[in-house]
Amino acid sequence: MACNCAKRVWAGEGRVLVSELRDSTLFFACKDWNELRIALEEDGYLFIRGVIPRHFVLKARKSVLYALHEVRPECFEEGSLPYTAKAADGAGSIGLLGMQQVAAMPNVRRVLESGRLFELMANLFQDPEVVTSDFKWLRAVAPGEFTGVHTDRVFLGKGSSRLLTAWIPLGDCPVEEGSMMVVPGSHRMEEFSALRSSYGNSEVGQDGTRSGWLTDDGSKLGELLGPSTGSGAREAVQWHTSDFKAGDMVVLSIDTLHMSAANRSGNIRISCDTRWLPASEPRDPRLAAWNSRREKRPSEKGAKRPRDHSPTAADGVSRHCPLGRTPSRQRRSAPAR
Repeated sequence: MACNCAKRVWAGEGRVLVSELRDSTLFFACKDWNELRIALEEDGYLFIRGVIPRHFVLKARKSVLYALHEVRPECFEEGSLPYTAKAADGAGSIGLLGMQQVAAMPNVRRVLESGRLFELMANLFQDPEVVTSDFKWLRAVAPGEFTGVHTDRVFLGKGSSRLLTAWIPLGDCPVEEGSMMVVPGSHRMEEFSALRSSYGNSEVGQDGTRSGWLTDDGSKLGELLGPSTGSGAREAVQWHTSDFKAGDMVVLSIDTLHMSAANRSGNIRISCDTRWLPASEPRDPRLAAWNSRREKRPSEKGAKRPRDHSPTAADGVSRHCPLGRTPSRQRRSAPAR
């Protein structure tokens, strides 16, 4: 069992105390969609391990790194294999957003548009017709780099507020390599209402650029919340993060404040943001193309995952719900949309 002890992490330019992300893997393994919807509504995020088979993710990682090495070999440590993602001294601003041909490679698209992702999103939305944007926010983050504090609404707020983001690291991603950091409850708590009304309704440039960041220092977020309301605005800022393994992911609501930890390793972090909506919902006009669920490729049909990488192997839980029952948090049902 993972320790939820607080530890200090570099949140951009400053350091913050963080706790572990709340793990919803068990509910995913048991297909307890109602509990997942409740957790998403309460926390503004879901952290689920092993959603995508590890060996698929590692194949995608290899494809991305070798493609990146072809066009930016100077970013890799001399003499190292691209697959190791060892960064050269001084590497920075590597960029992958403009290389949509890499995101469209079969090994990569198989991960980013996995049938399991479609199943998860369809059940979160309670709508069988789900679409994902064709554009993928594929990122290569060099040592010393990070993404600042922001919400997705400032970049993609011209469509439905039901938009969800799936953040997927392509490979193992310990905190020191720049894992996802989230402020739970920031999408709904009163202490963040002023920010949601001001910053949250602003419009900025390209997704993920510094122009849309609220701050580049996660430790300063409390100072931006304004006067204390009740228990204190600054105390409302609680950062959560965890070490990720290939196949793990985070789902984010459009108004949830998040950032990435600073990459303090010597490696290039590869990750991707994917966007999801019910097919019937209005879409941000800046995202013209959206994809629906595709048929499985022959290589995916009946594919077996290595036994030790099942969604809940770390907890000793099989893909089927233990004891033939569904776990419960003893909470109310999530409202139907």
